[in-house]
Amino acid sequence: MYDTYSRYIYEWLVNNKIASKLDSIIELLGVLRDRAVYIFIVLLFILLVTVAFKFITVRGRNV
Repeated sequence: MYDTYSRYIYEWLVNNKIASKLDSIIELLGVLRDRAVYIFIVLLFILLVTVAFKFITVRGRNV
């Protein structure tokens, strides 16, 4: 019973070309996962610079 349902779903995905779109999305996510570490480091650096700049400007006003 489940085998026929899975076959129908598979045929529907293939006929509507959804399977290839899902495959390309999964491939894109894999590429982004490889670059996610670099993106995270850049975002962390930007956050650190922003916080440090705000801290320096606040200290400058108080002094």
